[in-house]
Amino acid sequence: MKIALVVLASTSFTLFSCQDRMAEQSINSLADRFDAPSCSNARLLSAGGRELENAREAFRNFAVDDDCLTEVVAGATEIGFEHDTKSALVYHDSFGITEKIEIGPSETGQGFRIDWTEWGFEQ
Repeated sequence: MKIALVVLASTSFTLFSCQDRMAEQSINSLADRFDAPSCSNARLLSAGGRELENAREAFRNFAVDDDCLTEVVAGATEIGFEHDTKSALVYHDSFGITEKIEIGPSETGQGFRIDWTEWGFEQ
């Protein structure tokens, strides 16, 4: 019985370790992509992806503060993102990849939410 408990504890630790690593990588991607170092304190709310017919889609949703939001919008604009709507920025690259950033209030009412989606067709 003790062996089973040790295995469960080890599996549980590995799962949380992978989730923490994924969250850290996603936050680093946000900060790096938009030259937004203040986003290092962002919180990953959810992430995932799916395969569509001849295309792939990935999404990441973050809870961010005012400083991070300001840096992401400035960085996105500098890269070439354009306003799609009042609360969304879109970028189309020459390889067929599209990125969209949607901005809204956080669910808690403190700070903001950034939904970052990337999709494109396989070459």
